Amino acid sequence: MTTVLTDVVVAGLAFVGTTFDDFVSLTAQLLVTDPLRYRRVWWAHALALATVAALATALGAALGAVPIRWLAVLALAPLSFAIYSWRHRRASAPKLRRGAITTFVVTLGLGGDNVAVWVPLLRPHDLTKTSVTLITFIALEFLLLFAARAFTHLPRLVRWADTYSPMVAPFVYGALGVLVLFECHLL
Repeated sequence: MTTVLTDVVVAGLAFVGTTFDDFVSLTAQLLVTDPLRYRRVWWAHALALATVAALATALGAALGAVPIRWLAVLALAPLSFAIYSWRHRRASAPKLRRGAITTFVVTLGLGGDNVAVWVPLLRPHDLTKTSVTLITFIALEFLLLFAARAFTHLPRLVRWADTYSPMVAPFVYGALGVLVLFECHLL
């Protein structure tokens, strides 16, 4: 049972850390979207994250013969995002257009760190671990969707997140790099 609990915690940390930027983006998208179109935006976001998870799973399967320690090179993605976001933390983010297609494309675009972190978690070396990880991802995706919707009623909080997320992002990405190293048994 401890192993399953550990898998849930690691999957939860990986999901929350990699979808931090997706959450801010989705909430901002919902703020500029007609409430009648929220469902389309939600589905577009969920479909994009499912696509990212499928890509990470496929890459994990394709790299199944590669020793897990070699996959630690994937830590370079979140670590380079950490450096990039640290260097550009004062730059203003571009304003997004609204709609389901934009949400899908933006979520896919923000999914690079997700793939890098999720590949070691979704390798088919252990069906139980992969299943627990995917179930955790699905549960947290639903939570993310409903939280983003709830945050649209708190525009002050959204403005706060827009203001301070660039300062937090380097540390989140750095922690994700460490998580990849941990999952690849280098730490």
